[in-house]
This record gives sequence, structure tokens and C-alpha cells, in this order.
Amino acid sequence: MQPPGWQEHVPRRNAKLLFEQFGTPTILFEAHSNNQLGGTFTYVLYKESAHNIDWMLIPQKIAHYEPQALLLFDKVGLPEPPKEEQVSQEELMKNASDSVGFFWMIAAANVKNLLYGDLCEFHLGLLRLENSIHEVRSALQGKRPPYISHTHSLVYATCSSLLSVAYAIRWRH
Repeated sequence: MQPPGWQEHVPRRNAKLLFEQFGTPTILFEAHSNNQLGGTFTYVLYKESAHNIDWMLIPQKIAHYEPQALLLFDKVGLPEPPKEEQVSQEELMKNASDSVGFFWMIAAANVKNLLYGDLCEFHLGLLRLENSIHEVRSALQGKRPPYISHTHSLVYATCSSLLSVAYAIRWRH
């Protein structure tokens, strides 16, 4: 499902012309519901470089600079992001409680992945556990958890290496 009015902002032919300025698109996948700001979202894999880019195109009137973003170009002078709304203590504690419940649900289910030797699913479970810990820590500090676009975690190939990581996560946090 596409956000209402998305075509008004960026007609498909204009978006395709933009994408083609950076190479030959091999794969174009539109998932406009991934752009929560009311614009378009298109995944593009480029033929020449094999670069993957998630293009999120939004109307200029709601665009702003994100400090953690690497800008490729800025022809209009993007404004600073709006001030983040203060989160109530009640909402923070509810988020922390939900994250603790999610942690234990995933931890219990993830044991099965380890016992059956499904190391890929076990590793994904470890990442979910670590994310839950970050969310609880942020809530206890009175903050929203920061957006993490990717993980720097290593992929482990043996049960013993995964167990040592799980043990280290338990004691590190």
C-alpha cells in the first residue's frame, strides 16, 4: 500500500531518472510503507558497483538534516531536525517493561535454536536480545532508544563460539 499522495511528490519517471544518475539500476523494489514520513521508499541495487541504496524521497517541506546521515548532496539547505518530543516517565517504564518481557520470550525460544543447531536463527536471537537490552538501558536513562541501522556483530559458526558470546552478553550488560 502506498502512502496517500506519494505520487504527487515524486512521479515514478522522475525517481527513476534520479536513480539512474548513480548507475544502472539492476533491482528496483518499491516499499513505500517503509517511508513513514509520507514519501517514497525504493531499494536500488546498482549493476556496475553492486551498491545497495535505500532511497527515501520525501516532500521538501518536511525534509530536514539528520546528524547521523551522510549527505550525498544538499542543493536547498536542509534545516536542522525538529526538537524531539519529551517522553513521559510512564511511557519510558512501559517500554522498558515490554522490552524485558520480549527479552525473556526470545531468550526462552532461542534455546531451541541452539539445541537444534540452527546457528543462524540463534545468532539473530542474540541480536534481538542485545537490542532489548539497549532499549531497557535507554528507558532507564530517560531516553528513547537511538535508531540503529545495522549491527556490527560478527556471525559465529560454532555452538561453542555462540555460547561464549551469549555468556559475555549476559555479564557485559
